[in-house]
Amino acid sequence: MKIKRVVFPEALLNALRDGRLVVFAGAGVSMGPAGLPSFRKLAERVAEGTGESIAASETDDQFLGRLEKDPGVKVHKRAADILQPDNLKPNALHRNLLRLFQGTSSDPVRIVTTNFDCLFEQAAETGGLFKNKPKVFEAPALPLGSRFEGIVHLHGSVKEPEEMVLTHRDFGSAYLTEEDGWARRFLVSLFAKYTVLFVGYSHSDTIMTYLTPSLPPDGGEKRFALVGRKSNDLDRWRKMGIKPIRFPQENRDDFTRLDEGVKGLAGFRRRRLLEWREEITRIAAQEPLNINDEDSDTINYALGSLDLTRLFVNAAESLEWIAWLDDRRHLKRFFAEGNLKEQDKILSKWLANQFIRNHFNQLRSVTSKHGRRLNGYFWNILLQELALAEENTVDPKTLSRWVHILMNHVPVDVDGYFFFKLMKHCARAGEFQSLLQVYDTITVRIVSFSSDFKQSEIDSLDNTMREFWNTCLKPNFQHIAHTLLERTTMRLEKRYAMAWEEEGNRGMDYDSSFREAIEYRDQDEEPNGIDLLIDVTRDCLEWLARNDSDTAKLWCDRFAGANAPLLRRLAVHTVRIRQNWSANQKITWLLEKFDVYEIMTLDEILRMVADVYPQASSQQRQELVQAISQYQAPSETSDNSSVQSAYRQFNWFQWLHRSDPDCSLLKAALDRIQSQYPQCQSRESPDVNYSYSAVNLSESLGYAEKLLTKPASEWLPDLLGYQPSQEEERLSGQSRGDLLLKVCNAAERNPSWGLDLADAMAAQSEWGSDLWEWVIYAWEREKTDLDQDSKRRILAYLRTNELHQKRNARAIAGVLNRLIQNSDAADFTEWPDPLHKIAIAIHPHAVTVEDKSTKDPQDRDWFQDAINHPSGKLAEFWCHSISHWYRQQTETPQELSPEHRRALDTIIEDHGIPGKLGRTILVSWLHSLNYLDSTWTENHLLPLFDAQHEDFPCAWDGLSWGHFSLEIAELLQDKLIDALQQALDFPENSLERFIKLYVIAMSYLINDAKDKWICKFFRHTQKKPELRHKFTMQISHLLRNLDENSQREWWKVWLKDYWNNRLQGIPSPLENAEISIMLEKWVIHLQGVFPEAVSTAVQMNPVNLEKCSRLLHHIDQSNLIDCHPNDLARFLIHLGKSDHLPLSWKHSPNVPRKLLKKGLPEELDQELRELILKIEIT
Repeated sequence: MKIKRVVFPEALLNALRDGRLVVFAGAGVSMGPAGLPSFRKLAERVAEGTGESIAASETDDQFLGRLEKDPGVKVHKRAADILQPDNLKPNALHRNLLRLFQGTSSDPVRIVTTNFDCLFEQAAETGGLFKNKPKVFEAPALPLGSRFEGIVHLHGSVKEPEEMVLTHRDFGSAYLTEEDGWARRFLVSLFAKYTVLFVGYSHSDTIMTYLTPSLPPDGGEKRFALVGRKSNDLDRWRKMGIKPIRFPQENRDDFTRLDEGVKGLAGFRRRRLLEWREEITRIAAQEPLNINDEDSDTINYALGSLDLTRLFVNAAESLEWIAWLDDRRHLKRFFAEGNLKEQDKILSKWLANQFIRNHFNQLRSVTSKHGRRLNGYFWNILLQELALAEENTVDPKTLSRWVHILMNHVPVDVDGYFFFKLMKHCARAGEFQSLLQVYDTITVRIVSFSSDFKQSEIDSLDNTMREFWNTCLKPNFQHIAHTLLERTTMRLEKRYAMAWEEEGNRGMDYDSSFREAIEYRDQDEEPNGIDLLIDVTRDCLEWLARNDSDTAKLWCDRFAGANAPLLRRLAVHTVRIRQNWSANQKITWLLEKFDVYEIMTLDEILRMVADVYPQASSQQRQELVQAISQYQAPSETSDNSSVQSAYRQFNWFQWLHRSDPDCSLLKAALDRIQSQYPQCQSRESPDVNYSYSAVNLSESLGYAEKLLTKPASEWLPDLLGYQPSQEEERLSGQSRGDLLLKVCNAAERNPSWGLDLADAMAAQSEWGSDLWEWVIYAWEREKTDLDQDSKRRILAYLRTNELHQKRNARAIAGVLNRLIQNSDAADFTEWPDPLHKIAIAIHPHAVTVEDKSTKDPQDRDWFQDAINHPSGKLAEFWCHSISHWYRQQTETPQELSPEHRRALDTIIEDHGIPGKLGRTILVSWLHSLNYLDSTWTENHLLPLFDAQHEDFPCAWDGLSWGHFSLEIAELLQDKLIDALQQALDFPENSLERFIKLYVIAMSYLINDAKDKWICKFFRHTQKKPELRHKFTMQISHLLRNLDENSQREWWKVWLKDYWNNRLQGIPSPLENAEISIMLEKWVIHLQGVFPEAVSTAVQMNPVNLEKCSRLLHHIDQSNLIDCHPNDLARFLIHLGKSDHLPLSWKHSPNVPRKLLKKGLPEELDQELRELILKIEIT
């Protein structure tokens, strides 16, 4: 880029922008106006009065070394005096070299000088150049070259004359010896990391002979030197691996253009966003052919910056920019795999938005040039722009061309919504081939078993396609039905083939199994994956059956011979709805193609036969009856295959008899079977799939509402007898468990019905039935409305010894909890004795209930396991009982009642898993139990928290669900700190709750930022930084609830010092995730110390906040704008320095605009206006 007649390479400008540039300043910088000598002149002046002069074979450093040795000149002292004349001041070049840097944490000063003067330091301290002075380092005490910030005097300074590198012995010590070599070590790591710019050097300088050996052999475009045009030694610079940057000169001693070039570069670097907007808008608004080289360089540079790229795309409208950008390789990543840079993403959106609708040829030219392989992100942007285009704004031909390009190379990650919108455009435009191309792309994903496609994405596609099917495909059947059916069939066949390869069972088709009926029914309101393609195939066949019957017959015959049961079902369905076939033709086709007992197609067969049988001829009826009568059940499936065969036939005939009650042929068949097998009786809904032993209650009972249509006593025989086999469960999808759940739901909706069922079971002494457990579960549910009489009836049953079984323990414990929690004072007066007796009676059964967890004790979620186990529920019951008892006492009790103590002691003394689960519940009540009986609590519960105790994990997990008060924190503080290391092995959720306890206790008890609470936490979490993030987040949760006085107290006692320590890496450096939490959630909840909090916050990196950050909203709801406008502005300006502002800020511009009205200082006002611009172009 040409700046002030100097062409600065793009690599150098990028390094300067990205904070990767180091300036090397030589003697030439301090000559000129500053008047200091070059190294040769310095050597000559040191020798003045000695009569010695530099020999032709001597270098400057060798000469100084000779002077020092003989005649013993104090070379270092004389040189220091010479370099400190009176009124020595920095010149403009010193200031402008410093101005290349912002002096901030993200863009610190990085200058290395081989000069001995301190003019850079003087320049940095004057003129308000930096808010904070740069650090200064002097040889030999140098920082690491790969991570230094500040001004480095590589060869020392006049402040310490004896450390100045002047003689050949000094240079040898600094660069050549293994023991020292401190300058060489510094330079090697510096050159390896940073881009460097040499200013004020000649290639022949003595110093360069020592510097250049430290340069890596392959520096690429990382080393530059500013060299006058009158210099004739460019090749020598290049041989040293340094690229010369030439500045204009009138003669070899003219360096004015050097000053101007550096000043221009510094001004370029410090150009504000508002200034950039003016410049870039001026250039981008032109035709690219009309801009000059300097403007062209400006745009090239701008496209390396997020904000400047946004400014460019906001102004550029000319079509010619496409070719201009491609010629300069700005678009090359759009046609390659991998992640795009953020600038590329902005450009891709601009390209699509500006040119996709009306400039197809130009964009196609670029894509063709690169082989039409689009980057996944760019592909999605093009799809979105096409899909979201307003109706009729895309030419049909252009739309078709884009669909062809996009559908030929589809990435994995695609949003189905945009497919749908694109297809709607295709349908409206009449581009049916394009429409089918998009349909093919979507259906490939719907039928895929590939792990590349997420199930959520497939579900989204399916739901999208269902809407599209009804709005785009169906209305255009006359154009697409034949092709659509062919393509959809191919997808279904492929799906079946892939499933068969995985399962190895040709007869099984899970897609068919999960589809209850081919015809449209309410079941389809919640589609299951492949349902859409089934619907498409069905509707295509139905359309053909109405409009092209010959083709429909060919398809039905093809499907009837397919292996896939789903296709066979579709064939039967289609024949059923055909209007131009007689009943006889349909039955003949059916008997020719199918076994009438074929399980996977039986649903459609039954429906078809029920439709056509009444119209069939006598002969066709007889053939169908004969086919039904030939059925024989496999002998291996039942002990009595003849009964099963008769039952299946009986149901078939009963099904037909319902469709034609007057058919004598059917009546004779039914009478014949019933005479041989009286147990075969007519049913309301006969189902050919089920055997006699499994009365299809799932059909006849349906949902809980159907159970409530008859008294519970009338249902009891069927409820007790429903025990389907595995095969019957598979076919019906209904198990014994499903029935029990329906019984529970019915008893919940109508408690009287549930109690009547209990009465009926008790009357028949059916105490061992599993129905009891589910009826009792209904009594536990809060939705079950129980009046006082119902509660008494329930208590009567729960006292029954016959129900005290392991199976019922959990349900009974749950009911006890509900009754005790919902009881009022009157209830508790009446019920404690019976409730306690039931709890004591059920306890031996509760502890025998199997622990189903297979996890290691350290990995369990103990509290969740406890509240779902009868032992945990009983412990919870006793805690609630204690609470009720305490409130009923006229005098405050000092200890537990004997009965309650015995109950809790029983839990404490149980050494099995049920005892652990019970104790988990007890410690969740630690605050209440300790308040009531501290002696019992300290003796029995506190030891559980010791790291060596076997109950350690369950104790801490239980406590994390209870009330954690100051008293408990004081009681457990040592145990809590000691537990930290072992707690790190807890499961994620349990560990997060433990950290919450830790932070709460810390907030109660911490003394200062060096307290053991902090030190030990960071020591133990050293290898788990994510726990520090949780620690930081928990602090934010507590801050949110503090009043301003408490905020000030926290800040004074520990938070301020803790935050400052973290900035210094104590006890560990801050990570971006922590910084994000602090910026988003700490600062605005520290309004009591807001100025100080902001001053601390702006010392952190301005990391990206969450896209949906609510920070501006929360600020707008606070009084910060009125109370602390300047500090708030500083805070927002700092946040605005991140690469990506939250998208939500674009919709919340009020806060910065309100601040502008508060009379901010000029600098803040200017920076805030830049922030507003940055928000606008985000």
